[in-house]
Amino acid sequence: MTNPKPKNRIQQISEMFKRVGGYFRSNLPFTITLVLLIITASVLGVKQYHEVKAEIAVQISAEYEDAQAVEFVDPVFEQEIRKVLDRPTGTIYDTDLATIGTLTIQNAPIRRVDELVYFTGLRNLEISSAKIEDLTPIGTLDRLQTLNLSSNIIMDLTPLAGCTDLRELTLTSNNIMDISPLYGLTHLTKLNVSRNTIGSIDEGIRNLENLTYLDLASNRISDMSPLSGMSSLNQLYLTSNRIVEVAPLEGMDSLDELSLEGNAISHIETLGEMPVLRKLTVGDNCLADIEFMAQYPWVEELSISENEVTSLEPLRSCTGLQVLRLQYTPVTDISPLKDLPEFNSIYLDSQFDREKVREVLYRDGEWQFRNGDSMTKQFILDDIYGFDREE
Repeated sequence: MTNPKPKNRIQQISEMFKRVGGYFRSNLPFTITLVLLIITASVLGVKQYHEVKAEIAVQISAEYEDAQAVEFVDPVFEQEIRKVLDRPTGTIYDTDLATIGTLTIQNAPIRRVDELVYFTGLRNLEISSAKIEDLTPIGTLDRLQTLNLSSNIIMDLTPLAGCTDLRELTLTSNNIMDISPLYGLTHLTKLNVSRNTIGSIDEGIRNLENLTYLDLASNRISDMSPLSGMSSLNQLYLTSNRIVEVAPLEGMDSLDELSLEGNAISHIETLGEMPVLRKLTVGDNCLADIEFMAQYPWVEELSISENEVTSLEPLRSCTGLQVLRLQYTPVTDISPLKDLPEFNSIYLDSQFDREKVREVLYRDGEWQFRNGDSMTKQFILDDIYGFDREE
């Protein structure tokens, strides 16, 4: 058996840097200090080298003098943290974890995250598609600003009341029934609790006065009236709930987009005060008319697909309308759209006579068309380029 060749000096140095690399990456403040000390030593010369070296030793000693070794409860969570620290083996200290500002873990079957209490510098956290149920450790992270815990098995949100600095919170696809523990998180600007089992909301949600984005889709909500007065909301999604009657929402001064798609709404008298509403989706309901639209002439994009609407007459006054989706409705006459100056996009089902589109979108000798369903696009292309014309 031949003896391995002795390592040269360069190889030894390279391996040394690999060993300490993980420590430096997980202790950035110390790393910066070390670099500055080395630069200072270079500038001051050899005489001060030993003083600098002593200072570095003090830094290292202080770093771990009171450090506490962390024992992980969940081996899967430990494995993921070792990946982040680039430390496959060896002791992990609380000081290592305190320096982490952003942590993202996806598709790992983590059940326990007890050690998050050591992540005192954490501002951004995502642990999605896991098996987390207990949020108690996360509730200690008072510097946290963004949190994504989608696709877990969470029921109780009470611990999150301690995350008072949260700005964005995503809790999609859990087992949540009650979101009232979140009503004290007044810094929230974005909240997504879609695809849960939330049965109701109450007026406490109005405490979220900085909220601009709220997704309550795919829950069991029947009463939307508590949302009235949330003047900062820009986007509100109530898709696929159990809404039968639309309660007018007052004071929705900033609401730009509203979705009520996939409910059981048969009539809308009014939506309430929505002076800047731009996009409205009421598809997949039981609507027989859209008379209410006369109150919102500034709406630019409207979806009424999969309803029993037969007439578009109320849209004659909607001078801001640009886009209309009306697939799978009994509508046969789209002429009320022809005098709308901004109208340029239409989505129809396959049974609709595309010749009628010409009356609406062919103006001043040219097509005023921007977008639409594939059949409408093909019809217009054929007309422009004469693909179907006989030579």
